[in-house]
Amino acid sequence: MSNEPFDAIVIGAGLAGLCCAAELVLQGARPLLICETSEVGAVYKSPTIGGNQAIMHHPSRQVGWGGGWWFGLTRALNIPVPMYPSFSAGHALIQGTGVIQEIPIANSAASLVDAVVRMLPMPIEELRPELERVLHAGLTIPYEELARLHGVSMGEWLHDQRADEFATLILLTLGGLIAEMSVEESRAHLSVYACLGLIRSYLCGESDLWAIRPNARDGLCIPLARAIEERGGEVWRGRRVAHVTTGASHVGPVVLVDGTEITAPVIAMAGGNQRMGALLDPVPPEVQTCLAYEAEISPVTKLEEFSIFAVLDKEVDQHPRGFNFIIGPDLSLVQLNWSLQAVAPWTTDPGRYTLATEALRSQEDIAKAGGREAVFDGMLAVTEEMHPGYTDAIVDSVRMQYPTWQTPYTCGPKMPRSVDSVPGLYFVGEGSTPTCGMYMEGAASAGILGARAIAAAART
Repeated sequence: MSNEPFDAIVIGAGLAGLCCAAELVLQGARPLLICETSEVGAVYKSPTIGGNQAIMHHPSRQVGWGGGWWFGLTRALNIPVPMYPSFSAGHALIQGTGVIQEIPIANSAASLVDAVVRMLPMPIEELRPELERVLHAGLTIPYEELARLHGVSMGEWLHDQRADEFATLILLTLGGLIAEMSVEESRAHLSVYACLGLIRSYLCGESDLWAIRPNARDGLCIPLARAIEERGGEVWRGRRVAHVTTGASHVGPVVLVDGTEITAPVIAMAGGNQRMGALLDPVPPEVQTCLAYEAEISPVTKLEEFSIFAVLDKEVDQHPRGFNFIIGPDLSLVQLNWSLQAVAPWTTDPGRYTLATEALRSQEDIAKAGGREAVFDGMLAVTEEMHPGYTDAIVDSVRMQYPTWQTPYTCGPKMPRSVDSVPGLYFVGEGSTPTCGMYMEGAASAGILGARAIAAAART
C-alpha cells in the first residue's frame, strides 16, 4: 500500500475503465475512476422516441474466450444484471436478388459453407472442398493462439494457408461484413484475430448476445460504478482530464481541467487510443508507434455510425426477428436492420413496432452520398425496399450519428499493456493488447486483464 489516497487512477469510464476499476477492488486495491461525462457508460446511453426506448448495444458473452469477461466480473461482485437472450440467428439479402436467406449458427466449417452455398447465386460445388479446408483450419485455432495473431493480417494468413482466390474472397468477405471493411481493406488491415474471431463469435456460436434491461448503461455500467464505490474505490463524474505528466522515473500527476492534481503509483488509460495519447505529456515512444499507425490508416478505421430508430404503427412486411444484413452486389455490407421488441419487448409500447437501422460510412462515402442527411435518406430508402410500407408506418423516429473506430481489429501495433520508459503507466482500453474478445467483450477483457497485470506488478 502507498501513502497516496489511491493505488491506481483509471482514466475513462466506458466498459474497459469500469471493468478495470472493478477488478482492482476485487484485488484489494483502492482505485479512482475518472469519468469525463456526467455519468459512466455514456456511449451506451439509450435515447427515447416518443416514450419508447432505443437499445443500441447488445453485450456479448464469449464463453470460449476465457469464460465471459464482464459476465464473470458481475458475478464475482454479486451485481444483479437483468439479462435476456438476444439474437441467435440472422438473415441476409443481397440487393437485386429479392431473396432473403437465413443465416443459422454454424457449428463447423461444413455447416458454414452450407450457408455460403445457399446465399451465392452461382453453383460452387467444385470450389467447396478448398473453402471448407481453409475454414476448418481457422475455426479450430485455440483461442489463446488466435489472440496472439492480432498483429498478423488475414491476407498473410490466407497466403500461408495456400488458400485459393475463391476461399480467400469468402473469408475476407465474411470477416469484412462484420468488421465493416471492404475485401481489400480486410486483406491488408484486418487481423487474423479479428477476422476469424468475428466469424467464430457471431456466425459459429462462440459468442451469445444479450439485451440488458433497461439498457447497457443503466443495467450494467452504472451498477458496476456503484460496486466500485461500495468496495472502497471512488468515481469522479464530470471531471475532465487536461493532461497526464510522464517521466522516466514515474507517471503523474494527473491534472484536471479545473486545476486539480492527483497522483497514484499507477495510472491506467482506458479510453480510445487517440484521446489517451493526446493526454500524455510527453508521449512515450512506445505509444507514438501505435498512434502513427492509426493516423496512417485512418481512412479505414475512422468511420461514422449512422442509426435510425423508427417507431411504427403497424408491423411491416418482412419485419426482422433477428439481424437482417443488407448486402450490396459487390458483397459489401450496406446496412443492418433489426427489431427492438423482438429481443427487448419492454422498449416498445403495445401496438407499436420499433425498427432499428444501422450503417457505417467513411468520409469518402459520406461525401459521395452528398452529406450526412443524404446518408440517412439513403438508409430510409433501402429499408423501404426491404420492408414495403415502412415509410408510411413511421409515427416517430430519431437519427443518431457518432464516430467509431476499428483499430482493435487491425493488424498494426496496439497500445502496450505497460510502458518500460514510464513506470506505472498502463493501457487498459480496447485498443491495447492483449485482449480476448470482440466489441464490448473485448473492452471488458482489456480492462480486467489490465487490472490483473497491475495487481500482479504491485505484489512483486
